[in-house]
Amino acid sequence: FAKLGWAVGATVLLLFGLLTVYAGLLLWRLHMTYPNGITMGNIAESVSGKALMWFVFVIVYAHFFFKMSSYLLTAAKSVQTMLWMYDVCLYWASVGAIVFFFPICQLRTLHHISFVGVVSVTTIVIVMIILISQSFATWDMRGIEGVVTNPLPTGTGYEGFVSGLSAMTSLVFAYGGQGMYLESMSEMRNPKDFPKALYTFSSVIIFLYMSTSLMLYFRYGENSAGNILFSMNNGALKTVASTLMFLHVCVSFCLNAQLLTRALHVRLFPYSVNKGGAREALPWFGITCGTLSLAWLVGNAIPFFSDLNGIISSLCVGPTTFGFPALFYLLACRRNEKKVPWYELLVCSLMILIAVFFVLVGTSVDFVQIANDVKELGAPFSCILVSN
Repeated sequence: FAKLGWAVGATVLLLFGLLTVYAGLLLWRLHMTYPNGITMGNIAESVSGKALMWFVFVIVYAHFFFKMSSYLLTAAKSVQTMLWMYDVCLYWASVGAIVFFFPICQLRTLHHISFVGVVSVTTIVIVMIILISQSFATWDMRGIEGVVTNPLPTGTGYEGFVSGLSAMTSLVFAYGGQGMYLESMSEMRNPKDFPKALYTFSSVIIFLYMSTSLMLYFRYGENSAGNILFSMNNGALKTVASTLMFLHVCVSFCLNAQLLTRALHVRLFPYSVNKGGAREALPWFGITCGTLSLAWLVGNAIPFFSDLNGIISSLCVGPTTFGFPALFYLLACRRNEKKVPWYELLVCSLMILIAVFFVLVGTSVDFVQIANDVKELGAPFSCILVSN
């Protein structure tokens, strides 16, 4: 957000937030047309065939995996800020997070994990209150700290383009939740009510994203840390906020791990699915060992929060959040001989173009940004500290 400037950053959050709401509505329409479509892969098969189905499955579950890496990186950085009085290497902090997450990841259904959703919401709300409260309490320090704010990106030329586009893809990462929408609809008592939940939830999310981003940006300025916890003053409040953030991320990590593990379990060990006991638990245990280990490797191979989120956004969020819902809807309308209004055709075409742009251009730019950050902040698997 800080790299884009407050005006451009807020515009990006608003526009992509509205497109995300529309994408959710398209997925709902598809689910109502194809009730057995409880995943994007199922919908892809219904509107096109097996080839598109497998392509979509790879992208969707790669997204779940890479989000696990991102959440693990966030958790590790929360551990570092939690223990701000010590120099804790990022790779050791991520090992500690893995040890904490692993037992929870042995829960094998969304129902078993759903009860902790209240914990997740409560913790992130408290973190936001702490961050905003401290930003207002230290508002007078802006002059002493030399805080600078800009409505537009300050970078120019090639470096400005790389920095700005990388920041935009990282920002759009926040809207990458469509992979769970269809499964959520399938578990609702009345899927017809999904739009009500979508509009309510999305309105709150967009408002919170924009308001907190703007408030924190005007407090800390263009030099705001990628992880805002790094900008807090050292002390007990920073430890509390970091602990709560860790718990919030724990829930998100385990939700994505559960979905990915379930998908791999069904395809690799179908004979043991829903059998209960050790026959089901042992394959699940082995899969979680593998996915958590790989998530640790990816998180430490790309140890820069904004860069990792940018890569995920370009490769996965672009297609799953914007491209696939629009493409599936157009294919479904053609298959069912339903005419698409010109304005919806225009928006769907724009969403598909955004997805293609993110994959081709965004990914390339994000890798260039990673190379720049390696030179400045430290190499992968090196002892990266909060002080770095």
